[in-house]
Amino acid sequence: MVAAVPITLHLDSAVIVALTNDTGDLGMSLDAYLTELITRHERPIRGTEIDHADLIASFILLALRVRDEGRFDEDFILTVFRTAVSAPRMRAAYERAIGGDAYAPNLPGKILLNMSLGWHIRNAVGASPKRDATGTELRRRVTGEAIDAYTLLERARLPIIA
Repeated sequence: MVAAVPITLHLDSAVIVALTNDTGDLGMSLDAYLTELITRHERPIRGTEIDHADLIASFILLALRVRDEGRFDEDFILTVFRTAVSAPRMRAAYERAIGGDAYAPNLPGKILLNMSLGWHIRNAVGASPKRDATGTELRRRVTGEAIDAYTLLERARLPIIA
């Protein structure tokens, strides 16, 4: 059995009611039903994600570890990237994926991969994007880092203690 990674979905309440009714008719829990729907969906995973699934999984596990170490703050995505590129194996895997040095700007595919990694980092820990008064997600641009810009985060889900 493959370990499940929890995710957070923000759905309209009418959608939740409809899904809950469907699951009741089938005798399934809502999470089992959604898992089944996603698993059976025929649209393939995006190219960047399928090409770099192992790297993405490594970043997800690293994000969980960094969160569990109490290092979550609004700059969490940057913290995970810094931690990743400071580890020789992860840096080598990342550099293979982007086709060059981790800190080099404008490499083909780096922007899409970094966006995907940032999304997976955020969702792995159940964080929400930090927003301004108008509801716009807040982003920060940086220089001299493996990532050029990232979304600021808030409210990470606490680790599950067994």
